[in-house]
Amino acid sequence: HVRSRRQRQMCIRDRPRKIFNEVALQLLADAIQANGGLNNPIVVRPKANGRFELVGGERRWRAHDILQWTKIEAYVRDLSDEDAAVLAVTDNESQEPLTDFERALSYKKLLDSKAVKNQMTLSRRVGRSMATISRCLAYFKLPQETLTLLEDDPASVSYTHLTLPTTPYV
Repeated sequence: HVRSRRQRQMCIRDRPRKIFNEVALQLLADAIQANGGLNNPIVVRPKANGRFELVGGERRWRAHDILQWTKIEAYVRDLSDEDAAVLAVTDNESQEPLTDFERALSYKKLLDSKAVKNQMTLSRRVGRSMATISRCLAYFKLPQETLTLLEDDPASVSYTHLTLPTTPYV
């Protein structure tokens, strides 16, 4: 389906990606323009108010914004909140990798909201190893001041710089 991408018709769900590389977005916009459109449509779900919620493809959405195109190809899917949350994480990972902290925030939200039952289910649903899930969730063992800094700049610290306790995330 092709849907109008005007802001009044679309709302963006709480997204996994917190930072957007402007150069990468411009390159994506250039590629979309050179190819005459998307190779991979965005994913939206209908909302009760007649609007649509962007579930997957925010980088593609932003690239269309750069191009000032008024239409974008989209798959319209009926998704539960849980399925939409999982799709948002997996879609982001398949395009431009999230930072470990962005992954951590997404994984924690999926666990806290009960969208997934446990870390094993999360691992299967998002296609990541248990080691990756545990590594990312380990961020929440850091002091709150550090987490606040990471929320402002998720790429400022990589996991290789952290020394963390070995107790599992609860």
